[in-house]
Amino acid sequence: KKECATRCHRGMRADKVYPLKEGGFLHAPHFAKGFPCEKCHVSGVHGLPGVKADCKACHHDRKIVGQKPSCVGCHPAQNKMVRGTGGVGIKDNPGLMPKENCLSCHFKQGENPRPTLAVCRNCHPPSHVIMVRDSQNATRKTIARIQPMEKAAMEAAQKGKLTAEAAEEVRKAAQNMNFVLTDKTMGVHNMGYTDQLLDYSEKAFRRALGQVHK
Repeated sequence: KKECATRCHRGMRADKVYPLKEGGFLHAPHFAKGFPCEKCHVSGVHGLPGVKADCKACHHDRKIVGQKPSCVGCHPAQNKMVRGTGGVGIKDNPGLMPKENCLSCHFKQGENPRPTLAVCRNCHPPSHVIMVRDSQNATRKTIARIQPMEKAAMEAAQKGKLTAEAAEEVRKAAQNMNFVLTDKTMGVHNMGYTDQLLDYSEKAFRRALGQVHK
């Protein structure tokens, strides 16, 4: 809550690392996710330490591997991508990943919850790994091609150079682009759906820019 920092905790800095017995703690990434203070701290007037949360409930280490922690609470974008929902202007496309538990791929390489493509070999032939890598590279190139269009289309919308309908389409396209980037896997969670999202975005930005150039 905003009043926490303005009424009592004026010296609290988001970019300062605070010492804890588990290690250093940084508020900034938690603020970026929109977490309210009371998610981790007791609310109201309180005494020390004022912390009610167990960091390991969200942050992974060897003690919770295999205990199937709730992934969805902290990774809603990834959950939607896997299930092929959450995009705008396109049909849902669940793909194949929903049949698997998150831990089928994550934590298969020790404590690191972010596996490399090598983990794919647990279930797939080497050719599949090559295909996924190539798909990721293609997705990166597509994003790099679309981003300048996105910037130009957004600027045109902000300056009132687009019709209301076109501006709304640009907004939806930008939302789909952000969805893909927030997922962070460059399509691994759902290749088909990622392609749909980017295809919608590119076409929408091109239409908007075509309207500006007329």
